[in-house]
Amino acid sequence: MPDVAGPFDTASYGQAPWFRDRGPLEPSAVMGTPSATAAGGELGLTAAGFGLTMSLGRAHVRGASYERTGSAWTDTVPANTSGLGPRNDLVVLRRNLVAKTVVPTRIQGTAAASPVDPAVTQVEDGTWDLPLFRVVAPPSSGTPLAITDLRKWVDPDTGSVVTAWIDFPVVAGGYFDHYAATTQQAVNGVPKVQLRQEDKRVKLRGVAYAANSAGAGGVYTAAGGFPAIFRPALPVPIMVPANVGGGYSLYRLDVGSNGTLYVASATIPAGTYFFLNGLGWEL
Repeated sequence: MPDVAGPFDTASYGQAPWFRDRGPLEPSAVMGTPSATAAGGELGLTAAGFGLTMSLGRAHVRGASYERTGSAWTDTVPANTSGLGPRNDLVVLRRNLVAKTVVPTRIQGTAAASPVDPAVTQVEDGTWDLPLFRVVAPPSSGTPLAITDLRKWVDPDTGSVVTAWIDFPVVAGGYFDHYAATTQQAVNGVPKVQLRQEDKRVKLRGVAYAANSAGAGGVYTAAGGFPAIFRPALPVPIMVPANVGGGYSLYRLDVGSNGTLYVASATIPAGTYFFLNGLGWEL
C-alpha cells in the first residue's frame, strides 16, 4: 500500500486521512466563554415539558467545524414510561463523515434505578459524538426534565479546552468553607472556592476559610465530593499557602480519586485562610 501524505497541490488526499490527522490535534468543544448555566452561552439548552430547544452557536468536533445559525434546534424527548427509575439521554454533536454532516443528536438511554449514560460513538475516520448535555427523564412519564451541562469550551483568551467554573463542594461552617460567606468577601471581592478543567489539568481559584480546626485525615469536602470529571486517577498532594493568625504557612492537602479533599499535614487551626489561586492537579 502506498504512503499517504498531504494535502499537497495536485496530489489526491482523502477525507479519512485528513480527519485522522486533524482530529487529535484540534480541540473538540463549544466555542466561546463558558456559561454558568446549561441554558446560557453558545448552544445553550432549555426544556419545556418534553421539548428541548438548543440556541445558536459554534463548536468544533474532532476536526470539523460546526455553526448553528437561523433557527434554534428542537427535539421532543419520549416520555420515560418505565417505573424502574430515571432515564439518561445524551445530547451530542455528531460528526458523520459518510453523510458529511455535523448535527445535534439525542441518544436515548435505558431507565434504571441507577441509570447510566448511553454509549457514544467515537470513530476517528467515521462517526464522532461530542457530548453536550445529559437530559434525565423521570420515571412514569414525569416531568420536568433535568439537564446537566457537559459542554467543554475553547477559552477565547488562552485557546485551552475548559469547563465552566463550579463551586467547590465545601461543608458550610466547617474546616474548609467559602471565604465568600464572610463579610470580607463583600469588601474585597474575593470569589468562592471554585474549580474548572483546563485541558488535562484541574485549576482552582478563590480563598477558603477554616471556621473550625481540623487534624490530619479530616475531610474538607461535602458528601460525594467534586464531580467525577475533576477527579485524579490517583491521590494527588497539593501544597496550599495559608494565613494563620497573621503568619504564613504551607499545608498539605490530599486530593482523593474519590472526589474528596483531605487534610494530610498537622492540625490546621480555626481561623486559617487558604489561598488557592492557580493551584490544581493533573488528570
